[in-house]
Amino acid sequence: MAFYHCTNCGFTFKREGKPEQCPDCGKPEIRSALKAEIAEFEKIQKDNQPKKKA
Repeated sequence: MAFYHCTNCGFTFKREGKPEQCPDCGKPEIRSALKAEIAEFEKIQKDNQPKKKA
């Protein structure tokens, strides 16, 4: 699965195959995500995981 970034709205997302438009804003300004954008995406995903109870 590849990471993509919308240069119109700044949305970063994961998808199989190259998307034709941004799933957030609908614009076609999509490019492969940069390493920093992927790292931020993964950090947000990790931060949004439910916390395990001790």
